[in-house]
Amino acid sequence: MRRSVVILNVIFCLKVSVSLAFHVDLILSMLVASEGETLSAVCEVSTNVTTQNYQIVWFKILPDITDDEVEIATNNYVNREFKATNRYEAWLNLTRPGDYTHVRFSLRISNLQSKDSGYLGCRIGMPMVNIERFRLFTVQVPIQAVWWSSTPPDSFFSIPIAFQPGDNASWSEGQSVQLACHCIGAYPRPDVEVTIGNEALTHRFTRADELVRGIGPTGLQPMTYSVELTHRGVVAEYRFDAKALRCRARLPGIDVNKSAVLHVRITEYRPKFFCTRQMTTRLGQENFNLTCRVRAEPEVKNTTVFRFDRYPFDNRSIPLNETGPFQLHTETLGEKEMLLMLKIDKVSTEHLGSYVFEATNELGSERHKLELHTELSAELHSMFIGSTAATTRDIPRAPTTVAATLLILILIFILILQSDAADSLR
Repeated sequence: MRRSVVILNVIFCLKVSVSLAFHVDLILSMLVASEGETLSAVCEVSTNVTTQNYQIVWFKILPDITDDEVEIATNNYVNREFKATNRYEAWLNLTRPGDYTHVRFSLRISNLQSKDSGYLGCRIGMPMVNIERFRLFTVQVPIQAVWWSSTPPDSFFSIPIAFQPGDNASWSEGQSVQLACHCIGAYPRPDVEVTIGNEALTHRFTRADELVRGIGPTGLQPMTYSVELTHRGVVAEYRFDAKALRCRARLPGIDVNKSAVLHVRITEYRPKFFCTRQMTTRLGQENFNLTCRVRAEPEVKNTTVFRFDRYPFDNRSIPLNETGPFQLHTETLGEKEMLLMLKIDKVSTEHLGSYVFEATNELGSERHKLELHTELSAELHSMFIGSTAATTRDIPRAPTTVAATLLILILIFILILQSDAADSLR
């Protein structure tokens, strides 16, 4: 008889446990907040349990360390560490006195700080019931500082040198520079990008993030991110000159950002040419000048002009001396600029073709190729070969030039017909 009673009791208990029903909703007044605001959290529980045989546990899972969980409160009792802050309150509201079928458990956190961020949740505290709800809650902390640093390649201890706001970065063309952008004091993880002028450079940098936790009880430690973008060998290019190298950081979803700017100056560079790739003239023109402007720092030490053979597959070059029909002159335009002029006494068909200007300073040499055409040859060149993409001005296409071209082609065709007719009479 006793055995049958025990069996009946076990069956009855199983039926009761299986028949338990809970529905839990977690509502947060906000998911993202600023420091100093107040969060209200409500855990609504609907159940068929009419008496208080269960409890609600408020908890937090620490961000970026999902295995670390801390209990905040149970029902209306706040745990000691959280209560000591005087910022945490917990309470519950019944629909009717003594009726626990529908209960609103509330948690309020005032004067929010970064230490309050995490996965905030509530859980049913009852044997054989495993129901919990949680949501990510974030308290944003403004970015404290952004700055640039550089490590000299020949530094014995490799100690970075920090740039001050508004500093200039003076480099030589081709110089390898070790750069780093630093961002501290932000939460959550900030977005950081690097640009020079309008060009994006972020993909060339390596990013490292560190979550910095301050002093305090577990679950109540201040949190900020420290981000570093590094590049071990930025090669200084001439096109960087007079542009702003900017490191910009911002919190996700916020347009406000904090930046560090370096004003780049390329103080030493190889010669740079500023001239067209094609010039036109007419046969018989006297005292014609092929000109090219060149800029360099340090100053140009040597200049040369090469004449390329007109055969397209022959890359031999012939240096031009300052004698004969060609004369090379230079004219100083400023502290860093000069004008190269190749004078042709009288233009003939032998002078048409390709010329290469070369300038050399202490950092190296640069060349620039220039094509010389007559108006007719330029027209034919554009018709049958195509215009040079780098030409800085259009080739004139006068109607008389086109007519002359067609007339020449017709004459050639007539001569071919006459030659064929003479051969047939023989």
